[in-house]
Amino acid sequence: MQQLFEESNFKLEEVQKYLKQFDEKAQEKELKVTKETIFQDLTTELGKLVTAKDLLVKYKVEIDGGVAGVFTEYLQKSLESEKDMFVRCDDKGITYLPKEGEDIDVTKFFAFGRALLMSVMQKIAVNVRLPPSFYRYILGEENEERPLKNWMCDLEMYDHQYTMSLQKLLAIEDAKTLDYEFENEKGEKLKLDNDNREDYVLLAAKNKLFNSRKKAFDAIKNGFSIPEDEGEDVVILQELKKNLTVFTPTELMMLMCQDEKITAEMIIKEIDFLDWGKEDKTPEFFKKFLTSMEVQPISLRRFLKYISGMAAIPVGGFSKKLRIIKREGDTMSAHSCFNYIDCPEFGDYETFSEALFNEVKNICD
Repeated sequence: MQQLFEESNFKLEEVQKYLKQFDEKAQEKELKVTKETIFQDLTTELGKLVTAKDLLVKYKVEIDGGVAGVFTEYLQKSLESEKDMFVRCDDKGITYLPKEGEDIDVTKFFAFGRALLMSVMQKIAVNVRLPPSFYRYILGEENEERPLKNWMCDLEMYDHQYTMSLQKLLAIEDAKTLDYEFENEKGEKLKLDNDNREDYVLLAAKNKLFNSRKKAFDAIKNGFSIPEDEGEDVVILQELKKNLTVFTPTELMMLMCQDEKITAEMIIKEIDFLDWGKEDKTPEFFKKFLTSMEVQPISLRRFLKYISGMAAIPVGGFSKKLRIIKREGDTMSAHSCFNYIDCPEFGDYETFSEALFNEVKNICD
């Protein structure tokens, strides 16, 4: 586990070096916004940041909350339904994705991407409920080869019911009985059967997460990218861009919120241990494991992502408490869409810590 965290720490530290240099080179610029018109004002301002040189700014603002408060409120407002930008799968959905279809205002989505980029460069913590698949797309990893279960994990973070329906399809004895025809990525029409149903499920997951939202996603990705300009004054931005290309979605989530304080105690306060007996040792094993990870806060964020899909604790805490529920069996599994882990009792800490490490490592990206 140490090696996994050390690699991520190295990437984050490298980016921090360039962010420090950016801070030294950037020119201060007054951000003209009012509390009542933050969304409109910031959309207009961010839309003007077209070249790499345009990005060499360090905003200042004279309203309560400062620049961090302005960007945080702007990002939160972007998720509101009246802004017609982001949607949840239903009223109970906990994460947001860009709206589907072609009828969108590209300028608003470009500005949102710029807001994320400028938040990184100005070290403003981003704590909005965007699922891992969102970060996967803006990093250009939407077509990466990954195990099907990892794609299903991404899908579950956005739409639990749809994920369950696809899992039922994978479990039925004979898919031919559904008498269903689908079109694969090559445009070929195929009859669904047991041999191709995994291909169908993968395609369905990608359509739900990405393909149906391509126009909005591409505008955000464009806003998050640093233009390929030349010149001595923008070299630092090109180096920053180069470093961000090797980030995983999990690491980008952690970069977005790393300036927020995170401790083992903060996480433990968010956890309810359910159905455990007085003689059970596993609840204390979890606390010991989290406390041991405090030397590298990035590891705590990985655990948070495993149990909740998020890399930070929302302001005011999780609306749905994190739960670790005792179950029969010999393996643990997370249901990040519902913020809980099914876990058996472990007889010793070594076995427990190895099992939890393998779960965190295998599910993160």
